[in-house]
Amino acid sequence: MADLNKNRDETETGPEHDGLDPLHVATGADSAPRGLLRIAADTGGTFTDLVLTDEHGRLLLTHKLLSTPDDPSRAVLEGVQMLLAMSGRDMEPYELIHGTTVATNAMLTRSGARVGLVVNKGMEGLLGIGRQNRPELYALHPRRGAALVRPEDVRGIGGPEQQWVAQMQPDYRRQLELEGLLSKSAWAISAIGPNQELESRFRSQLMELLPTTAGVAKHVDSIRQLYEQLKSRKLSEDEESTLAEISQAMVEGIEIHTSMDIAPDALEFERCCTTVANAMVARMMKQYLAKLDEGEQQQLSIMASDGGLVPVSVVSYKPVLTMLSGPAGGALGALQAGQDCGITKLVTFDMGGTSTDVALLDNGLPLARTMEIDNIPLRLPHIDIHTVGAGGGSIAWIDSGGALKVGPQSAGADPGPACYGRQKHDEPLATVTDAHVVLGHLPEEVRLAGKLELDRVASDRVVNVLAKQLGLAVEDCAEGILRIADQNMANAIRAVSSQRGHDPRQYTLVPFGGAGGLHAVRLAELLGMRRILLPASPGLLSAVGMLSAPLRFSRSRRVELAMYSRSEAEFRRDELYDALATLDRHIEQMTKELESDVQAADRDTRMWSSFRTLVDVRYAGQDHELTVDWNARHQWDEDFHRLHEQLYGHCHLDRALEIVSVHVSVEVSQGQGVNNPVNLHASTETRLSRVVQRDDLLPLQWHTGPLTLMEQSATTTIPAGWDLRVVDNGHILIEKTTGTGDLGPGTGKQVAANREQGSDPIELEIFRQLFAAVAEEMGNSLMRTAHSPNINQRRDFSCAIFDEQARMIAQAAHIPVHLGSMGTAVQAVLERFPLAEMDPDAHYIVNDPFSGGTHLPDITIVSPVVPLEEDLPRFLVASRAHHSDVGGISPGSLPLSRHIDEEGIRIEPALYDKEMQGRICTASRTPQERLGDLNAQIASQLTGRRRLIEMCGSYGWEHVSAMATTLLQYSARMMREVVAAIPDGTFEAEDFMDGDGLEATDVAIRVKLTVAGDELTADFTGTDEQVPGSINAVRAITLSALGYVLRLLAPAELPQNEGAMQPLKLVTRPGSLVDAQYPAAVAAGNVETSQRITDVLMQALAKAMPERMPACSQGTMNNVLIGGVDPRTGQPFSYYETIGGGCGAGPDGPGESAIHSHMTNTLNTPIETIARRYPFRVVEYHLARGTGGEGLHRGGDGLVRTYEFDAPATVTLITERRRHSPPGANGGQPGSKGANILQRADGTRSILPGKCTIEVEPGEQLEIVTPGGGGWGSPGQAE
Repeated sequence: MADLNKNRDETETGPEHDGLDPLHVATGADSAPRGLLRIAADTGGTFTDLVLTDEHGRLLLTHKLLSTPDDPSRAVLEGVQMLLAMSGRDMEPYELIHGTTVATNAMLTRSGARVGLVVNKGMEGLLGIGRQNRPELYALHPRRGAALVRPEDVRGIGGPEQQWVAQMQPDYRRQLELEGLLSKSAWAISAIGPNQELESRFRSQLMELLPTTAGVAKHVDSIRQLYEQLKSRKLSEDEESTLAEISQAMVEGIEIHTSMDIAPDALEFERCCTTVANAMVARMMKQYLAKLDEGEQQQLSIMASDGGLVPVSVVSYKPVLTMLSGPAGGALGALQAGQDCGITKLVTFDMGGTSTDVALLDNGLPLARTMEIDNIPLRLPHIDIHTVGAGGGSIAWIDSGGALKVGPQSAGADPGPACYGRQKHDEPLATVTDAHVVLGHLPEEVRLAGKLELDRVASDRVVNVLAKQLGLAVEDCAEGILRIADQNMANAIRAVSSQRGHDPRQYTLVPFGGAGGLHAVRLAELLGMRRILLPASPGLLSAVGMLSAPLRFSRSRRVELAMYSRSEAEFRRDELYDALATLDRHIEQMTKELESDVQAADRDTRMWSSFRTLVDVRYAGQDHELTVDWNARHQWDEDFHRLHEQLYGHCHLDRALEIVSVHVSVEVSQGQGVNNPVNLHASTETRLSRVVQRDDLLPLQWHTGPLTLMEQSATTTIPAGWDLRVVDNGHILIEKTTGTGDLGPGTGKQVAANREQGSDPIELEIFRQLFAAVAEEMGNSLMRTAHSPNINQRRDFSCAIFDEQARMIAQAAHIPVHLGSMGTAVQAVLERFPLAEMDPDAHYIVNDPFSGGTHLPDITIVSPVVPLEEDLPRFLVASRAHHSDVGGISPGSLPLSRHIDEEGIRIEPALYDKEMQGRICTASRTPQERLGDLNAQIASQLTGRRRLIEMCGSYGWEHVSAMATTLLQYSARMMREVVAAIPDGTFEAEDFMDGDGLEATDVAIRVKLTVAGDELTADFTGTDEQVPGSINAVRAITLSALGYVLRLLAPAELPQNEGAMQPLKLVTRPGSLVDAQYPAAVAAGNVETSQRITDVLMQALAKAMPERMPACSQGTMNNVLIGGVDPRTGQPFSYYETIGGGCGAGPDGPGESAIHSHMTNTLNTPIETIARRYPFRVVEYHLARGTGGEGLHRGGDGLVRTYEFDAPATVTLITERRRHSPPGANGGQPGSKGANILQRADGTRSILPGKCTIEVEPGEQLEIVTPGGGGWGSPGQAE
């Protein structure tokens, strides 16, 4: 995904114009034919780039001037007028094609309109709670980003009919006026369902409440008539249109946006976010476009995120379409350059000052549907661009463990790299650009911003500061900075290529942006790529690319149609035909709507392309889709299976499919792109200097590296072993002439250099990145191919890499309680299957809590990794996933048990084969779901194995193994520093579990922390004995909690691996609650006791560091398990989820509300997914206001989540803090206790125990109120 905090052209390396000498005149401009002109304007954070062509695509002029952030339109209009005047055609009509950052900047700064949000009554927490996971797993004080809508600006409407009437009364309007809600300039409406009828009802009510214009009287009767119709049936299209017209007439200056108009194909949270974002920026965008309007002389089109142009009328209504406007232009420019040269497989590489955008283009633009801006998910079509925080201004620094880091912090444009000459001497910031200067990659001819000389002395000075700390020569340090930046960017390219089944060696690298050329060959070497395409005018490529963009109109709908497998189609032919007919009707309706859109835009319909239809497809039971072309409808299913296998290594030809959404688009050609580049003219000789000016190159001319290629807006370095030649349209091909181009992180000479350098601070960071990328890719594969919402939506899984001694080397940032305990499972597998006896192609499985597991639903699969030409495994990869049912005495396999055998199938370390697979599926109430999730785990294992074998092939397994050991030592050093910062002494704490579910007696957990220098001992021997109920925890869980709590105190850059545990010692008593022994029931120990162990450890640390430690968070995962038989299908179902609550406040501020804390970080299941897949619904989801503890800083509030049942079901609740409140800290008050409430069909309500199993009937409701976090500091201080 593109990084939208990035200023794409700021601090770029290479010469730039600064507005003093802005114009570049193309050869042949004077003889260009007269006619319609086209101007492309790309607004960046620092510069605005403009390109002028005639109607034949001949490039006439270019212009670069400083952007005007206070009003971006000023720079655009100034540049347009300058180009028109210089061309002598300032009186002629022209088309302005514009890429704008207005919407993006408004989102990042939250500077758009203050938005009111209308949702279903009871769902007021939809936007604020989000997916309930915390962005940073190891944050001591978790924080969400800034809210899109203030909590007080959210209104729930709906419920029984009498409530509707009450909400329409004048007193309700007066209440809204007092609260200031009627002063909003924009409203968003998002109804869960999705439900267009309900959104229309909300809109109708909103119209009644909002201030009206003088024209309201004549529309009152129409509004009331429509309102009555809304209460009884769905609106027709004509009625909806009439309602919209009336709304606009009634309300002056109010923007109203409904989610079914803005993002109809998204689930509720993403749909709501997209709608609110659209409402936030709409008015600002309209005002901006009005400033650009030059009247009849100008035809204005705006660049959309999907690489197409949209007319002003569409952007005014849906400005969210422009969120990736600028990067889309660059991808288009690269595509056009490739087409000019007959190259269809491209990897684009746009390196600017702060970050780098990469994308993979294979015969077209890669489109995606979901993106994030500032952690806010948006559902809109966009070019699939991946961003990494490495640019010319990225700052190099040394962490507390002695490793060299690069980014993501940037020096920006001010002060910029040291070579800019603007840094203070007492604040040296060495950047990637400074490293290039030190190594002489930027010749004397380079001028910054077109005029300033490089300050080479300053670059030497700041890099030397780092070099001395690392014990390196200044040149070696500079090279290390570049190698780390290269690795960061290479990982981004792998994310869009090899991780998606594409071999980067088969692609051509296309660098652009001011710094792209300096790293292009280096990256190609890392990735085994042999060809680079350097486009004409790389510093202006985004603007150039916009000129080749077509006008594009598109429509999307969520359809959710079952298509069945081919084997089923024979006996379900009628149902299949009905589904196909339904899809055809949707496509026909959407096509007619698009025809109207094009005609309304007043464009030449003769230039239409054919309509294109895409469908989002998934296997039945999955929740992540792949997009295939429906125009090839005779093979759409084959295309899906093929794509699934390419991405994830497997497909299921006999499994039923679902078409989730359909997308129809049409394009209108806007003329040719640029076909007469600015930078070629005749030359009579080849320059022999190692610095070559691009303007001096002849067509078809060859040059051999090493050399430096200079041009107006970029610098490109070409080492020995690479040649360049000028090809069509002034583009340049750079090709490798030596070496084999092996796939992997390094090749040939690079590997030798790595081995010579050994375990230096540069290698340390490179291998940290490499190992982490493998674990992350494993997790992505598992999430996208799993079948249960528990894994593919809630993401209750973890992935990690181990060495041959079962030491964890790297983990993805998934679930803490999994990752700290996985090492014991891997060790147990090795004890049963020694390395010498392992089958290199086999997989091994375990879930037995007394043989390395934690509780039975968490199934761990371990796979050996045997490097090429080796006989023994040198590494292992492991994944642990929570399976929502593995048998046992109650659905969900977290029963109120007395014995481990009551909790489900127990698997000691064993070979995973067909027989084992059958055992698991037979034990489960949901065998097909188990099979799908197990297959997803195996796909993840294969991904990790493949990537590690590639890494060993590139670097040699001995070197990879040595670096793994070095990483462990590095983490140990950093953790010792963390422990050393804690005052020496002994600190004790105790807390209690609310009984074990069978008996009401409190169960105590006691710890004694002893800190001596850089070592810490946690002694739990004072804890109570293991109990009859299922809250017992095996020792691996206690070890996980200890590692997690100390990790909270460590710097963010600490790799969480086995090394971090070296300074920590755990003492437990076998047979106690925190070191349970067979045959103890342990189902709840992993989920609930782990949280209380964490609480006790943090309370003990608070006695050592009261000024740093926060109060206790909710202290529970609020486990809800629901099972039964779905009357819609006659099949058993099993559902499991955990629910967030309040976080403890701390010295830094209040606690976060309604979020998961500590030993879990799972997402919630979307409400609409639950309604589709299960015979129950979520009918309330909002904050439990006032539940956070009082204090100088208040604790975070818990939340309310209420289920209503449509069929009989068995419900098991495993919750805590229903008896004991979450303690406050440093004088703060405790948070409120949670509650579980059952409402019977007759309306009677009863409080349920914290741990119980009950039977529910249709019409009954279960309300879960989660605890608030403790307050911090004395409440009196707040006054």
